[in-house]
Amino acid sequence: MNVLGVVGAGTMGAGIAQLGCVAGYRTLLHDPVPDALARGGDSVRSGLEKGLARGRYGAEEAAAAAGRLRECPALEDLAPCGLVIEAAPERAELKRELFARLSQVCGEDTILASNTSESRANSSSLSSMRSGAASITMSQGARSSSAGHSRNLPAAAVASSAP
Repeated sequence: MNVLGVVGAGTMGAGIAQLGCVAGYRTLLHDPVPDALARGGDSVRSGLEKGLARGRYGAEEAAAAAGRLRECPALEDLAPCGLVIEAAPERAELKRELFARLSQVCGEDTILASNTSESRANSSSLSSMRSGAASITMSQGARSSSAGHSRNLPAAAVASSAP
């Protein structure tokens, strides 16, 4: 996996995107609201500058990380992603619709992940995913895996929608 998609450019989404950029992944940040997408991109760049000022990495690494970020106004722009993490508002219907669309847009091997704090919202979202897809729910303190998709993802619980 070398392309990370993040859906939702608010505080959580921008933070996830920043970490992806620093970790070396080409990172595609999506939000359907243009102003929110612009603010999210600005937040990622600002966070990278703060990390540089704090000595977490050098100027070259910060510039390279910033160069890995792409703001994507269309969900279809996430098609090349190997992993998509949603950080959308905690509304079950929104997440269901989002996962249904991501299941159509992304490749068969794409891992779809949720940064939700509500397991109810995530489990109902799984019903809209294609058969055989996997979802990772990021939660604090939990770690379990299914289908081997949780490697190198701390505090991740994976659930498969396969029958």
